[in-house]
Amino acid sequence: MTLGLAAVSQDVTASVMRAIQCLALAGLEIAEPAVDLRATDACFRTLRAYQFAVLRRDALTLHRDKLKPEVIWNIEEGLKLTALALGEAEAARAVLRTAFLELLDAHEFLIAPTAPVAPFPVTDRYVTSIDGAEQETYLDWLALGYAITVMGCPAISIPCGFTAHGLPVGLQIIGKPYDEHKLLRMARWCEDVLQVKMDRPITPRKTAA
Repeated sequence: MTLGLAAVSQDVTASVMRAIQCLALAGLEIAEPAVDLRATDACFRTLRAYQFAVLRRDALTLHRDKLKPEVIWNIEEGLKLTALALGEAEAARAVLRTAFLELLDAHEFLIAPTAPVAPFPVTDRYVTSIDGAEQETYLDWLALGYAITVMGCPAISIPCGFTAHGLPVGLQIIGKPYDEHKLLRMARWCEDVLQVKMDRPITPRKTAA
């Protein structure tokens, strides 16, 4: 559920577990292997910072006053990196990916929440706390997604339910590289079983005349 590295809110966990139980009743064979992707965090942060530095170094020099504090931080972290740090991150990623692909060889697909929290107010720039667990940086709440990106595996997200307050929850299905056709078929089957549909993204608010 958490991939070993992310806090997931209780309402999202409950919705995802209901969906998994429904899929199991429909015939999906469910296993619960130990999945620990904590080591992907250091790889991701190093490689992301490097990318930010390469792509946005000039923006930092010329337009620093127009950049968000989080972007400035990421660029500056990238500018501090050494060739050794980049090499170590790539080497660690290769080891992690090999182990992860062995897991998918044994189980074919991995299911996890798409995001650790339900949709939050648009006025919030990012998630700062998950059920009381404080997030240290603006990237922490994205771990369920970026851990899979580091592994280089295809993933698809489908709606799987709603919280008690009616907010949508997504189910992330991860497959093996170059098996996207199987992943799409799996996602279609899950959608057909779960029958979770949204007629429109939001319910329009009524405004006073």
